[in-house]
Amino acid sequence: MPGRSIMMNPLHNPHAKWLVVILLLSLLGRLAILLNMPSTEPPLYVSNDTRGYVESARALLYTGAFTVSPHSAEPQIIRTPGYPVFLALIYAMFGENNISVLIIQAIFSVGTIGMVYWIGHSLWDSRVGLTASLLLA
Repeated sequence: MPGRSIMMNPLHNPHAKWLVVILLLSLLGRLAILLNMPSTEPPLYVSNDTRGYVESARALLYTGAFTVSPHSAEPQIIRTPGYPVFLALIYAMFGENNISVLIIQAIFSVGTIGMVYWIGHSLWDSRVGLTASLLLA
């Protein structure tokens, strides 16, 4: 829209209540799936590279060094430090509990939906933002 400020508050429009509904349902759905996951060994959320990230996070947490594990002096050169740092921070706050990691990731995921709404609203209008957030959810 010509002349429209890109910095308008996207929560002051008629579609904001629908955004809240989308965000809440998305978060509740993610948490319901997480909390109702069947117990398997290894857990369903573990993939082939999970151990490498977890061990690097544990190394950061216990030794302060970015190594392949807390018991190794070999530097971690396969992985970038972003996700191991994220894991180490969560482990430092909540203990080595992967459920807390998954809950925080679900919250970030829902935050991403909110950001998509904001971008769509800022660049076009609230209807575009709402549609984009619904598709992402």
